[in-house]
This record gives sequence, structure tokens and C-alpha cells, in this order.
Amino acid sequence: MKQTDTRADKSAERFFGALRDVFVGAPVEGQSGFINLMRIKSRYYEKGVFPRLKTDIEKALKPFPGFKQELFDKLYDFFHRYFSPSGLVYFHDSGREAACNHACTDGRPSPDSPCSKSEAASQVLCGLC
Repeated sequence: MKQTDTRADKSAERFFGALRDVFVGAPVEGQSGFINLMRIKSRYYEKGVFPRLKTDIEKALKPFPGFKQELFDKLYDFFHRYFSPSGLVYFHDSGREAACNHACTDGRPSPDSPCSKSEAASQVLCGLC
């Protein structure tokens, strides 16, 4: 059980790190209205949103302690896929590179790749062919 907790904790750290990267970002320095807004935003997420989110997740996981790692892995995957590094919400990482991992030559898929089955499949799966 101890190793599972360690993996679950690492998954939680990875998820909250991704959230921090998107919503807090790097520390800012200087004196301007924009810098003050960035500091206020950072404090809001660090002191308000993140602690509340952690508490709510812990409360929701009480009946399902074995689900912690899977939950944080899924949450991380969601935020990684749908949030750009700058915090924009859209389908950022489609994973299509993993779906179509083949060598293209001269802009054409190899004969054994899924993209070679049809032109429509090549556009959906790869986008590179």
C-alpha cells in the first residue's frame, strides 16, 4: 500500500504542478498595474483555489482510497491535453503522433501504417502524410 501511496502522491504533485504552470505561471517582478494583477491572481490560486481543490478531492476520495493515482493521472492527462502552456482552453495535444507512429517518405506513409489504408484515415490519424 505504501508504494501505491507514493505513486499516487507523485501523480497528485504532477497534476498540481500542471495546474500551477497554467494558472499561476512564473513569478513576476516589477511595478505596474499588470504586475499587481498577476500577483493577485497567483495569490488567489495558491491561497484559495488550490487548497480548496485539494480538500475537496481528499474528501471525495475517502470512500475510494485506491482510486487516487488513477484520478490524478486522468486529471493531469485532461489538463495536459486541453490547456495550452499559456492557459488557453482548446484541444492542445491530440496524441495523434502516438496514434500514427510511422516513417513517412516523400510525404507518403509507409505501406504498413494505418494511414496507408485510405486518404481520409491519413488525414485523421496523422496529418503529416
